[in-house]
Amino acid sequence: MNAFAQTDQYAKPHATKNHREIQTYQFKTRSIKMRREFGSQTEKPGLFIDRINDQPMVPYEYETSEQYLKKIEKKTLFIQCIYRGWKARKYIFTLERNQL
Repeated sequence: MNAFAQTDQYAKPHATKNHREIQTYQFKTRSIKMRREFGSQTEKPGLFIDRINDQPMVPYEYETSEQYLKKIEKKTLFIQCIYRGWKARKYIFTLERNQL
């Protein structure tokens, strides 16, 4: 997206409107597609592509919906434990402070 912003852009002339249409807001859909084609660059004679910082992409293991829900439940339980511990410490701190 950054390279697209740095390329030459041409302003489109719009007619000046001095009537009721300009007072009413209308929704406009805008495309996010680039005006120029882009893609991966491959090596060819006369073009060297540095591969020092390249990292191989490895897909994750497939997980079923049951495995996914079990993982989410485990993470949720962990967050609940941390929150409940914080609430208990906060309650004890207020009790100790009130007794002094």
